[in-house]
Amino acid sequence: MSVTIDTECDKSPNWSNSNPLTFNSVYKAIPKILQPLFESYSLKPTYFLSPEIIEDASCVKILSSIKNNCELGTHLHADYIEPSKSFVNFSGRETHAFQTDYSPEIEFEKLLNLTNNFKDSFKFFPKVFRSGRYAANANTIRSLIKLNYKVDSSFTPHLKWESPLGNFIDHQRSPEQPYFCRPDDIYNSSVSTLLEIPLTIIDSTKYFFFNKKIWLRPKFSSINEVKKIINYVKSKYSNNDYIVLNMMFHSQELIPNASPYTKSPSDVDSYINFLDKVFKLAQKENIQFATLEEIHDIASQFLNNNK
Repeated sequence: MSVTIDTECDKSPNWSNSNPLTFNSVYKAIPKILQPLFESYSLKPTYFLSPEIIEDASCVKILSSIKNNCELGTHLHADYIEPSKSFVNFSGRETHAFQTDYSPEIEFEKLLNLTNNFKDSFKFFPKVFRSGRYAANANTIRSLIKLNYKVDSSFTPHLKWESPLGNFIDHQRSPEQPYFCRPDDIYNSSVSTLLEIPLTIIDSTKYFFFNKKIWLRPKFSSINEVKKIINYVKSKYSNNDYIVLNMMFHSQELIPNASPYTKSPSDVDSYINFLDKVFKLAQKENIQFATLEEIHDIASQFLNNNK
């Protein structure tokens, strides 16, 4: 199981940015709430860092201090970075741009700038990526390969997304389990250096007889639904060399009123309690925790052994 966290500035209950812009999820939630929980399970999470996080010196200092106990990667919310940066002051702004709505050349330049900014801040190149708004297409995959990423984790099986410009990112054909991905056919396995590790999302219409897409995600699933996800994945992919569960959430969900999902300290307590139950269940089921780069290396090893 991987635990992946989209790490961004604090938001508001309607997803607009906090005003003034704040970073309490990094200053407080990560070091004081999340990391102690993760470390109690010997779990290394993945923090996908949005451009505004990488540009904030205090965020960089905190995340650098824990880099041996987590995995750090990049997370492109296209509004925040040149070329074609949306605003100068992001306080109170809505930042819903899809990177795939820009030309391939501009999308690549944004990814390049994000990658270089990360390297300047953390002194190593990122190897794992997730697009903001799950907006990744063939050009995104091509760009990530060119920039020497090992893992993308942007695909959402069974779901599609509409951009502010009315364009669609349709991940409904995405496999549910990791596969090596090439730009010429991004939803089929092929020879590639880039491993796609999709989010764990199950179409319960087919398997549990009620109409719902179940995410392995706090606030999107109950603990009973998590049990069903685990049983389903273990059963369906029992012949695989390895099976992956990929949980996601946002850092700001651990701060009251910094997202739509937690409005009070008691909501945050319930959120943490849910995570704790999931991790206890994973241990009971003998599920190992792994970073995305570790999963890439395992996948590469099996691929080489099966040649």
